[in-house]
Amino acid sequence: MPHRVYNALFICTGNSARSIMAEVILNHLGNACPAWPGQPITAHWGFADPAAVVGTREQQIKAFTNAQYEIASRIRLLLRPGREQAGPNVAAGQLA
Repeated sequence: MPHRVYNALFICTGNSARSIMAEVILNHLGNACPAWPGQPITAHWGFADPAAVVGTREQQIKAFTNAQYEIASRIRLLLRPGREQAGPNVAAGQLA
């Protein structure tokens, strides 16, 4: 089965880290940001802002590591084989 390329746009309301992390993860997995034609799948993914963590250096690193893991997990769900067959509404619901 050929590798399918998806275009994605990630928006972070605080514009501090999460959208940048998501784009890096998606690019690492072989996909591209930011535009898409046709009917996009949309989902709201609420993640804590790791840049807002006040604490020790270790606590800040842990916050970024946790955010990276959560974002990567959602992106992997988005890219999993067979997701297209479920339809955009089902897929978006499973990703939210």
